[in-house]
This record gives sequence, structure tokens and C-alpha cells, in this order.
Amino acid sequence: MPSIVCGEDTFVRDSQAASHPDAPRDQRVRVMIVQDHPMLSTAIARTLGTQPDMAVCGIARNGGDAAALATREKADVALLDFRRPDMSGPAAAGMILTVLPNAAIVFHSAAESESDLLDAIDAGATGYLTRSAPATQIVEAVRRAAHGDVLIPVELFAKALARQRRVDSKAAEHMRLLALFTPVSSSCWACL
Repeated sequence: MPSIVCGEDTFVRDSQAASHPDAPRDQRVRVMIVQDHPMLSTAIARTLGTQPDMAVCGIARNGGDAAALATREKADVALLDFRRPDMSGPAAAGMILTVLPNAAIVFHSAAESESDLLDAIDAGATGYLTRSAPATQIVEAVRRAAHGDVLIPVELFAKALARQRRVDSKAAEHMRLLALFTPVSSSCWACL
């Protein structure tokens, strides 16, 4: 099927470069890409499109288009850029999951940030990749996410877990200190 381009290059549907003809159409994993960098989104779409079990059903350049694409195309997996100029990746994921509650969310991020990873997990992500991930890892992450698996870099997850434990430890210490105050002194402290 020839490419269909709508709006200002907001999405591409079933382009020949993005859909491998070998797998039966109804059995391929439908993938939507939310990425504002055209060269990167095209390269990812072509890579995923060479897989016999995948079909790229669209590319959205911004969060609003992502919601419209999710509504229209019913993707199984959404591969999202984490940092976007128009809205955060987690906000875009929330919009997609509102429309497609069973979709798997895989974030693709330029940063190896523990806080970004935790935000991605809070947003419902089943995968988190950095831009340094090779194409084979992107393909594997999408494939595994479609089957309900989770793919998160172990080193980054360990850093995020250690960071969260430090935060939890500080919060527990603050709660312990607050518990030392009597009810009278606590209400006086609240006045300060």
C-alpha cells in the first residue's frame, strides 16, 4: 500500500518501507512511533518495518497527533520519545493509554536519567531504551513489550532503585522526627 501522509507530515500509515509483507496483516504487532525528529522516526520505522511480525501503523510528531493516531490506528505498542518539545513523554503516554489501555509503552530517551526512568515506569512503561541502544535492541524491546514483557536497562534500573531508596530513607527519617513532636508542639510548629 502506498504511503499516506496527513497534515504537516504528522503521521504515515502502512508505508511500504514500514510494513513487511510476509506476516499475515492481522497477526503483526502494530507499532506507533511518537518522535519529533523526522530522520530518527523514519530510521526506526524502516528498521521495525523489516521485521516480518511488525507493522508500523503511524508516526506522530507531537503529543496531540499521538492521541489522534492512537484513536485511529489502535496500535499494540507505542514507541515514544521521552523528552518532547510540546509535552512530556509520560503525558503523551497517559493520553495514549486513555485511548488504548492495553497498549504497551516503550520509551526511547536521549538521557540515562534515573528520574526519567521512574517517571516512565509511573506512566505505565514496559520498556525504556536510551538512544545509544542498537537497532536490534529497539526491535527486541518492541517485540517483548507486545508480548507483555518488560525491558529496562539493568544498570539504569539499579541506579533508579538506589536513588528511590535514598529518597524513601530521607522521608522515613523526616516522619520519625515529626513523630517526636507532641500534638501541642506539632500544631505550634505548623504555625511557623
